Amino acid sequence: MNASLTDFLLFARPQKPKTVRNDLNFLIQEIVQLIEDDREIKGGIEVILDLEAMPPIWFDDDQLRQLIWNIALNALQAMRGKGRLELRTRKTGEGWRLEVEDTGPGIPEPIRDRVFEPFFSTKKEGTGLGLSIVRRIIQTHGGSIEFRTEKGRGTTFIMTAPEHPSESDRSS
Repeated sequence: MNASLTDFLLFARPQKPKTVRNDLNFLIQEIVQLIEDDREIKGGIEVILDLEAMPPIWFDDDQLRQLIWNIALNALQAMRGKGRLELRTRKTGEGWRLEVEDTGPGIPEPIRDRVFEPFFSTKKEGTGLGLSIVRRIIQTHGGSIEFRTEKGRGTTFIMTAPEHPSESDRSS
């Protein structure tokens, strides 16, 4: 109930980003540690990190954590306790790229156009806000999100954003 209410409030009252310099790879490692410490969340999932060295990025710290957590948790839930979760970072010419790949069942064709819709969920307990929140966060930081999926082979979410937000978005 608490998680559902938190998701709803994040969606209903989005916060203007308070960007600071962040180490994307460090935040990913922190979240992976939380996953690995919780056997119920991790189950039989193998977690692989492929993190390229990169300079700190300007991003709202809490929102970046929320983005990584929502994407990782969504992938873990899709795999139902078995499979491989891989997180990759890359420096791009203008910024950075984060890929989160799972070996779950893939996203069925009929719902692919709806995965970012608020309140759309295929899970009984889901609020349908996780991916909507992720998309909003990445977009408010000047970035984008897309996915590749294949039935029976998994899904990869790809987020890209500039290293520096516009000057008007930067708080420090």
